[in-house]
Amino acid sequence: MRLCASFGTFSLLFTMFPRIVALICAATAISARAAVITRQSEQRPLQTIFQFPDQHWIENQAVRRNGDLLANDLGQYRTYLVDPTQLGVEPKTLYQFPQGTILTGIAEVEEDVFYVSAQQGYIYTFSIQPNASTIYKIDLRSYARTHKPLVSKLVDIPSAQFLNGMTLLNRRDGTLLLSDSQQGVIYRLNTRTREYEIVVDDPYLKGPSAFPGFGVNGIRVSGNQLYIANVGFGRIARAPVSLRTGRLTGPITIISDQVSNADDFAVDERDGSVFLARNTARTLSRVFLDGRVETVAGSPNSTELIGPVAAVLGRGKSKGKLIVSTDGVTTDASGVPLTTAGKIVSLDVRDCL
Repeated sequence: MRLCASFGTFSLLFTMFPRIVALICAATAISARAAVITRQSEQRPLQTIFQFPDQHWIENQAVRRNGDLLANDLGQYRTYLVDPTQLGVEPKTLYQFPQGTILTGIAEVEEDVFYVSAQQGYIYTFSIQPNASTIYKIDLRSYARTHKPLVSKLVDIPSAQFLNGMTLLNRRDGTLLLSDSQQGVIYRLNTRTREYEIVVDDPYLKGPSAFPGFGVNGIRVSGNQLYIANVGFGRIARAPVSLRTGRLTGPITIISDQVSNADDFAVDERDGSVFLARNTARTLSRVFLDGRVETVAGSPNSTELIGPVAAVLGRGKSKGKLIVSTDGVTTDASGVPLTTAGKIVSLDVRDCL
C-alpha cells in the first residue's frame, strides 16, 4: 500500500508520491546477499476478473478453501466476496463497514474465519487518525446457510500507527503477524486471547530517514520463514521465525534490493520464490532466492496493471491462478491523483508451481 511519512503531511506526500518513490529508490543502495540479475520473462496474459469504477482501491485479498476471494476495498470501506471464475460480474458486498474504516490486511486463521486490519480516516486525502487501529473478525462458517457473515470487532490496537500487512503465524494457536508501516515493526496477535505485542523491531523494517512511513509493507510466513517487503528501500528479505512466539530466530537475509515499490506478495512454497506486486512500477515480478528478478506481467508504462498492491495464490476452483489486486491510481504530470479505479486480475501460473 502507498504510505506517507507522517500523519501531519499525508495529503502533501500523497500528491508527491511518484516523485518521492523515484527519489528514495535512486538514492538508496543496500547490499544484497547475492548478485542480482533482472530480466524480462515471457509476459503472461492477464485476465480481468472485475474492473471497478473510480474511487475503488482494492487493497488486499484472501482466498477461501473453495477458491472464492475476500477483497478489501479501502476506498469504499467494504469487503467483497468474489468468484474469480465469473468474469465481469460485479462482486457481492460481503460487509459494509462504517464510513471512514480503511481496510488493509486480511488473513484466514481457521477455515472460513478471517481477520481484517483497519484504521480510521479518509484515504484520498490521507487524513488518517493516529492510534486508531482495529482488528475485525469475519466469520463465514454459517454463510452457506444464512448468506450473511458474522462480523465483530476483535480488538483495538491503539499503540499501532498504521497496520498494513497481515499473515497467519500459527493456525493451532490462532496467531497472526501484523506489519505497522509507520512504526516499522511487526506485531503478534493472539486472536483467542486478544493479546498483542511487538515481536520484530529491526532496522530492516524502517523506512528511509526522510520518509519513515515507507517501511515494512507485505509480510508472509511460509514454513519457518518470515518474508518481509520494504517499500521505501525497494527490497524483499526473509528470516527464520518462531511459529510460537513470532520472534526471529536468525538474521534477516536480503533476497533482492532491486525491486522498487515492493508492496505485497505471494510465496511459492515449492521453491521459496516470491510473486511481488510492485505498486507504482506497475509490475508483477517473480523474485527467486538467488536474487534473480523476472518480470511476469506489466511494465512501468503498463495500462493493464496500474498500481498492483497485492498478490495471492488461488486454491479450490482458482488453484493454479495468481490473483492480483490494484489501486488503479493514475496521476497527472505533477503527481496529483486523477483516478483510483482498482481491479482484480488473474494469470495462469500452473507451470510455475
